Amino acid sequence: MTEMIIPEVVEKFENTGYLPADKDVAGNLEQQINEVWLTYFDSTIQAIEADPTYWEYPAREKALSFFYTYLLELQPRYAFNVACLKQKNWYEPLKFKCLLQSEPKIKAYFSKLIEQGLDTGELASRAFLSNKYSQILFSAFVFCLDFWKNDTSEHFERSDIAVERAVHLAFDAMSPNFLDSSLEMAQFLWKNKDNNNKK
Repeated sequence: MTEMIIPEVVEKFENTGYLPADKDVAGNLEQQINEVWLTYFDSTIQAIEADPTYWEYPAREKALSFFYTYLLELQPRYAFNVACLKQKNWYEPLKFKCLLQSEPKIKAYFSKLIEQGLDTGELASRAFLSNKYSQILFSAFVFCLDFWKNDTSEHFERSDIAVERAVHLAFDAMSPNFLDSSLEMAQFLWKNKDNNNKK
């Protein structure tokens, strides 16, 4: 997709990380950058869904597969993608401009994983919180992109570890855990307080 942009503009953008001073050129570049990042999402989905075993995965494993594959999609055009990830507003440090068009599709994909997790009991259904689960996963995704952008390890092995930790942390936060068990016990005791007061 970036072949549509003047090569010299792309090269300068990759080398400096700054958009052109000309607002029309900059706007055109930003639009095409977002189109390029849409192709990364589409390619990632196509790749993971082509694997028959993917459909057997629980939601957590599907998320890991998505994160790992997405970062692999970025590697061939490293300089360009790092420059894209540097385009942020100072007041939104983890909101990348290159994801403006991709974000709804990514969140929609995460929502499907969450729906699967809720249906199977892998994830806990929590009042007022379950509808925030897709944002939790998206925040983990953005964290991984930001980490990848600054990763200096030879084969991005640190990013692989970051993905593993971020996805597990997100799913652990959304899964039935000690807090849920404690709340369930408290509710049970409250409902049966008359029984507890018997001597």
